[in-house]
Amino acid sequence: MKKIISIVMICAFSAMAFAQDSKMQNFGDYKVDPTIAKEAAVVIDLLNAQTEVQDVTIIGKVNSVCQAKGCWMTIDLPNGEQMTIKFKDYGFFMPKDCSGKSVIAHGKTFKKTTSVAELKHLAEDAGKTKKEIKKIKAPKEEIRFEADGVILNA
Repeated sequence: MKKIISIVMICAFSAMAFAQDSKMQNFGDYKVDPTIAKEAAVVIDLLNAQTEVQDVTIIGKVNSVCQAKGCWMTIDLPNGEQMTIKFKDYGFFMPKDCSGKSVIAHGKTFKKTTSVAELKHLAEDAGKTKKEIKKIKAPKEEIRFEADGVILNA
């Protein structure tokens, strides 16, 4: 119970910090409400009970971003993995230099088996070496997020 209360408090304070920051940038058509953002850990718990969760708002720190167009980004998950966030209908892109910055994203989250071809494509976009890309040999089940709106704390 203490863990849940702590997560809720962290989310609330993080959301307030976003709301007060004049350096926020909004992306996408959806107006994101930062006061309802949940840590990525909550998303994992929700997906343990179902395969897709609609209408969810998450908060996280950008780990990497597509260096070709900014058409995807990743955030760290508490289990040591990463969640790839793509943008609904390829409708907007993120700045290529947003790694390390905080984001709040609204959309849907789901589990997906990512093909070897897509994993290699994502690795190439992330600037991985040819040697690293060649090591990708098997599909991977991942937690994904499709955002219709994002707030970037610039």
